[in-house]
Amino acid sequence: LNYVAKQDAFYTVHYMLDGTETKLAADKTIDKLTFGETYTETAIAIPGYTLKSDAEQTVTAGYENNEITFWYTANTDTEFTVEHWFQNVDDNGYTQSDEYPNETLEGTTGTMTAAVAKQVEGFTAQAFEQQVIAGDGSTVVKVYYNRNTYTVTYEITGSFFANPAYQVVENVRYGAELSLITDDMSQDGYTWSGWSELPETMPAHNVVVSGSYLMNIDGSQINVSDPAPVVYDGGQHKWEPVVTDASGKTLTPGTDYTVSYGDDDDFVNVDDNITVTITGIGNYTGSVDKTYQITPDEALLVVGDSSKVYGTDDPDGYNGFTAM
Repeated sequence: LNYVAKQDAFYTVHYMLDGTETKLAADKTIDKLTFGETYTETAIAIPGYTLKSDAEQTVTAGYENNEITFWYTANTDTEFTVEHWFQNVDDNGYTQSDEYPNETLEGTTGTMTAAVAKQVEGFTAQAFEQQVIAGDGSTVVKVYYNRNTYTVTYEITGSFFANPAYQVVENVRYGAELSLITDDMSQDGYTWSGWSELPETMPAHNVVVSGSYLMNIDGSQINVSDPAPVVYDGGQHKWEPVVTDASGKTLTPGTDYTVSYGDDDDFVNVDDNITVTITGIGNYTGSVDKTYQITPDEALLVVGDSSKVYGTDDPDGYNGFTAM
């Protein structure tokens, strides 16, 4: 009898992670082979893995014990990329920053990445998912950062119209352009300081902008007394003003205002007008001038048995006079 080998034998090739049952590539089965023939297989390259077993193995075609297994170990220096994306100022899109370029990190193929979010001023990193490290280095982890928001508080300080929260602008994104409010802050009888400086863009903290009022010494809310006429009597007459506000409160010299006189003012003798300048200080501003004069006293002149008031016409029959 003549026997012919069957032509339906086969063998199978496996590509496995060393020490596990994890397949790294699909099994390869070669069929329609001559039973009992020997065949040689060469291991394939698998990105991210290093062959541990022999690169070539032989197998006999058949129906059992006809398998080849190539064993691989995972590389520990497989690269992956971490991208950092930052929320835009004016919309909810995200843009990468030159200050935080993509990072190329390394890990073990087949394991999870270990990406770490950055601590970035004015931003908060959002939750993100680690990825399985692909052997071909194609793995990308994207980290998104939302802009923090802060408040701009406009505060009126000082003794007049004080308001710690005159206006509060909320939810201002970090980096947003800032501009002062344009409210009309004028008040009758007061001087407004204007708002303090505002940063050009929102910093990574709340901002307080302040302004204050001063009451005008020469305004509608203040009354400065007027000096009374003074007749020469040989004494010193240096007038001191009394200053009150609309509520009747008397202001304090040296604290609320100063009083100044001309360098050449004479407070004793008959002279030109004396000018007194009242200038606001502290919570008050502006100045007011008041004037007064020391006038001559009347002198009685006796002319014989007649008399006249100094400065009037001589009486009839005048032949000399005696001042009384």
